[in-house]
Amino acid sequence: MARKISNPGRAGRRPPSLSQGDREDHEDQLAAQNEELRRAQSELEASRNRYAQLYDRAPVGYLSLDGRGCIMEINLTGARKLRMAREQLVGSQLSLFADGAANLTLLLEHLRKCRSWLERVVTRLDLRVPGGVVLPVQLASAPERAEKGTLYFTTLTDLTEQAAAETALRHRDEALRRLNEELELRVHDRTEALRKSEALKRGVFASIVAELVVLDSQGGILDLSKAGIAPEESALFVVPSEAQNYLEICQRAAEEGHDGASQAAVGIAAVLGGNLQKFHTEYRRTVAEEEDRWFSLTVTPLAEAGGAVLLHEEISERKNLERQILEISEKERRRIGQDLHDGLCQHLTGTALMAAALARSLSDGPEGGRASEIARFIRTAVEETRHVARGLHPVEIDACGLSSALQEMVDEIARRMPCEFECGEDVDVGDAEVAVNFYRIAQEAVANALKHAEATRVLVSLQRSGNYLVLTVEDDGIGFQPLTESHKGMGFAIMRYRASTLGAKLDSMVLPGGGVRVRCSLPLHLGRRSRGPAPLTDSTPVPAAVSAPATNGD
Repeated sequence: MARKISNPGRAGRRPPSLSQGDREDHEDQLAAQNEELRRAQSELEASRNRYAQLYDRAPVGYLSLDGRGCIMEINLTGARKLRMAREQLVGSQLSLFADGAANLTLLLEHLRKCRSWLERVVTRLDLRVPGGVVLPVQLASAPERAEKGTLYFTTLTDLTEQAAAETALRHRDEALRRLNEELELRVHDRTEALRKSEALKRGVFASIVAELVVLDSQGGILDLSKAGIAPEESALFVVPSEAQNYLEICQRAAEEGHDGASQAAVGIAAVLGGNLQKFHTEYRRTVAEEEDRWFSLTVTPLAEAGGAVLLHEEISERKNLERQILEISEKERRRIGQDLHDGLCQHLTGTALMAAALARSLSDGPEGGRASEIARFIRTAVEETRHVARGLHPVEIDACGLSSALQEMVDEIARRMPCEFECGEDVDVGDAEVAVNFYRIAQEAVANALKHAEATRVLVSLQRSGNYLVLTVEDDGIGFQPLTESHKGMGFAIMRYRASTLGAKLDSMVLPGGGVRVRCSLPLHLGRRSRGPAPLTDSTPVPAAVSAPATNGD
């Protein structure tokens, strides 16, 4: 038997012996290390549990797929999304959940890309889970090397809310598209309607044989139509093509002496300023060597726009007819007056002479007294008839006979009540037509004072005020009294009608102390057609009657 030889260097060496204290310290160190290891193991276990909980409770599904699309691992969120237990899902094919052939193709293409690519693959598709519910999801897979091949870590994100939002957005976009199409159609229809409206407006403008001007709130020209009126025969004056503000044009025309321009500027400004709802005036214009032409100007507010619409319309034909009517009326008055004077008065005078002779022959009996009374009545009738005849056919009124005719009328009235006549030395009518109409206006005004005003005094005045001829009839009566509806304002309407045929302005006012004043104002150059128009400037004094509103009376 062989003998074992010990190694003096190793086998023969014994471990040093520890003292009791060293052994206790060594045991304490081992216990501390064991405790540290247990605590580290416990923390590691707790950390692993936390990560496991985070993994299972994540808001998206996490699953691991192999190359064939088999589910190797899945968290609880993913299992809940697929509506199956995790134990049932592990080992099953994800392709079993594809909704139809189209989504199966998308899933297989996703797996193919996972096997071919070394980068993240993202695919959106629909899965059909138990219960027949279609689940829109997004699969995002990334490769990871493992001990047994390659696994693909995949996130499964539920797109149900996103899909609903996209559907709602798609519906909204569709609704917006339909709304846009409808709006475009309405805009097209509205544009077409506006085009037709504009064409209609232009057609209306072109068909109006007048001068039509549309102004803004400051008097600027928005539109201008002069259909039927040549520029050199403009209704009021020539409007330059570069003109911008109509009020400035009127002012410039007034300075150049155009009749009606000054009154037009005042009336237009009043309508634009909201101080007047409607302004109307008539004026006369001489064009070259032709006879005078008459125009009317009507200014009305532009509805809801703050501007105004001006209409200059030629009324020459109407004025000529009115003048003819007045001439015929005057001739008929004179004929009737002549017939009364030459016929009825002569007949009544002869009858009165016969009655006087009969009274003388019967003077001894009671019949003689009655015959004398009859003769007196007949003589009174003769005087009344002569008075009516003189009213219908006064002394011949011509351009220089107006003052004499008015004086004779006042003298006749003065026999019954106080009546005076005042006449300026520089009064020159210059037109027989003006003289006749002024006489008739004065006659009508005096008749109104005698019939309705209960006046005790009447004053008739014919004066010159600046470039105006002014006729005034003033009384101290009780003013205008209400009349029956059929006769209301008839007398004043007749006077105003006569004044308008001359281009004059007529107004009336109740005086503060009682009584009525009727005033007719005529620019002197309108009474002298052969002399041409006189200049009318801003320095020309205009009587208050020109701009004052007319008041109906009788």
